[in-house]
Parts: sequence; C-alpha cells; structure tokens
Amino acid sequence: MVNKIRFFQYISLCVLGVLFLSFQVQAGVGLSQTRIIINGDTNTASISARNNNAQPYLVSNFITEKLDTSSPPLSGMFVVTPNIFRLAQESENTIKIQIIPTNLPKDRESLYYFHSRNIPSTNKNEDGIKIAMENIIKVFYRPINLAINPKEAGDKLVVKATPNGISIENPTPYYINLFKITVKNETIKLNKINNMIEPFSSKNYVVSNKTGAVNIHIINDLGGESVYNKKL
Repeated sequence: MVNKIRFFQYISLCVLGVLFLSFQVQAGVGLSQTRIIINGDTNTASISARNNNAQPYLVSNFITEKLDTSSPPLSGMFVVTPNIFRLAQESENTIKIQIIPTNLPKDRESLYYFHSRNIPSTNKNEDGIKIAMENIIKVFYRPINLAINPKEAGDKLVVKATPNGISIENPTPYYINLFKITVKNETIKLNKINNMIEPFSSKNYVVSNKTGAVNIHIINDLGGESVYNKKL
C-alpha cells in the first residue's frame, strides 16, 4: 500500500523587479506594487492581491522586521486587514495596512517587510506536492516633515574613492535602494547585503576603476529606475 503524502514547500520570492503599478506575473497570487510606503500623515497604506489563476488560494499576510523568512511576524505595531482570506480564481482583493508608530525615529525612514503567502486550494483526494509561493516586498514608514523631498535623495549621494574601490554616502533620511552601479563602464556586483544604503550611512564597494563617471541606478518609489550621474 502506498502512503499518501501531502506537504507544502514554501518558496520565498523577494520582489525587487523594475515594475510600475502593474501586477507581478507569476504562478500564484501577484501584488500590485513592488514596495509599500506608509506616510506619517495618515499612518496607513494599501496594496492589492490578484489571482489570475484558475484555482482559488488561501492568502496569509504579515509584516516582519527582518527579511529573514524565519523572522517572526510583528504584533502590536501593524494591523493588516485582512490578514488571511480566500482569494477566488480570477479575482482581486485589497489589503489595508495601518501602523502605530510608537517610538519610531522621526528624522528618518524605518524599514520592514511585507509577506504575502499564497497556498493553492487542496483536495482531500489529491496526492503529491502543493507549492506555496511567498511574495516579500519592502515596507517603508516615512515620518512627516523630513528634511528633504524623497525625489532629492539621489542627488544628495556622495561618491568617494577608497583604497579598494568607492564609497557611497547617503546623507539623507531615506533608504536608497540600488539597482545597479557602474564606474567607468565597470559594473559593481550587488547582492541583498549591499544593494541598499540606510539613512545617514555609507557603504563601500570593491571596483578596479577609481576615477571617471559613476552612474547610480536607484529603484524609486514607483518601483521604476532613476539614474544619477556622479564623478570621481
């Protein structure tokens, strides 16, 4: 007799593609945005989940402090409504997020991660593997009355030569999300550790060219790409 096996294999997908407000094209449930920005004047934001498939999904939504998939969901600070729901085939649902910004910095952004985990419908007579997909995107809490406009942040970046390459200083209250950096046509390799520069901080990048044009490609608020030209 063959034992029936049913299990879920969770796959985390960090959605960082260069997209505007269109739904992600992938198996499972897609999200309408590549990032969520919560402004301090309302402390609320919303995002839509869309199921383009021919089967329903159970969608679970939560927010963590770290990108690590083992990071526990935050409780008390965020209210996600609905946090779990059934999304029928060929349908869409809006998810509302409210933050209670207790003790958060008022002079800079704060960063969190929104998880949307979608599990396909099951049939008790089915055997085999069911794959649950998980979209993970950044959540930025943006306090009111920050020193500069977010559109000015890229212009404020400072690039300097270092013994091993270059450093990029971010003197602004905003997180700088990097898509690509080139120094005199040499592309710097980016990863999940160095592709973001925190507010009022800097990062070093190893590169052989230490003079010439530096092109910094940044993922903007809409999920698109903005390019800023610097020179060493």
